[in-house]
Amino acid sequence: QGSSAARQTNGIAAFIRDCAKGCLSIVRPNTTRSTFLAHSTLSADTVIETSKASKEFRAPLLRRHMPELDVFRGLAIALVVSYHLFYWTSHSQPGFIPNLISRLTLFGWLGVNLFFVLSGFLITGILLDTKEKPGFFRNFYLRRVRRIVPAYALCIVILIAVGMVSFGGVIKAVTFTENYSFIHAKKNYDPFWSLSVEEQFYLFWPALVLLTKRRQLTIICVAICIAEPALRYLAVLHGNHVGAVHGATFLIADGFAIGALG
Repeated sequence: QGSSAARQTNGIAAFIRDCAKGCLSIVRPNTTRSTFLAHSTLSADTVIETSKASKEFRAPLLRRHMPELDVFRGLAIALVVSYHLFYWTSHSQPGFIPNLISRLTLFGWLGVNLFFVLSGFLITGILLDTKEKPGFFRNFYLRRVRRIVPAYALCIVILIAVGMVSFGGVIKAVTFTENYSFIHAKKNYDPFWSLSVEEQFYLFWPALVLLTKRRQLTIICVAICIAEPALRYLAVLHGNHVGAVHGATFLIADGFAIGALG
């Protein structure tokens, strides 16, 4: 009888264990699913936060100081200075050597175009780096004003004082339209033409960068680089002077576009 009672007790204990296992098998899937969902939610949040952090701390396109650009600035300055120093004065110094030097500096005018390329690269980089920040337009234009206007205004005052510009010339200077001839001026300061091109570029480029994605901006820049040489050819073909063509912002925007692609 004792062994029979022991067997009954063991059977009851086994039955209880089986019931307990059955209950756990019902509870565990829910527990496992809840744990999985919790881990999934945590992982998703981590991915989102990591993505936000990567966007927030994305390395800027431009560094505070880029020595490699100084090389191109120096080259551009050398080209422009040599062009004005030798090419435009060769007629007053006849002879083999002056003529040879003038021929060698014939393409010095390309130095200004190199400046446009550098400007397109730097300005586009600044705009892309600050695109997501508040005060996009205000900060950009205030920075341009601080960098350009003080020295520019002083230069205009000096030109007025020495009688090198007339009233019309002053109007062309302050409106940054020196590269066009629709404002009549008895005396104007021609070197302002390149600065006028730069300022006209600043008028529309920030809005274009803000309203387009990088891929779209790239496509637009490539299209500009393809279209501008054809437009210049057509402009000359229809009787426009080469100098006027190369001074019109809407015909030489490919320099800025090449820089923006960099």
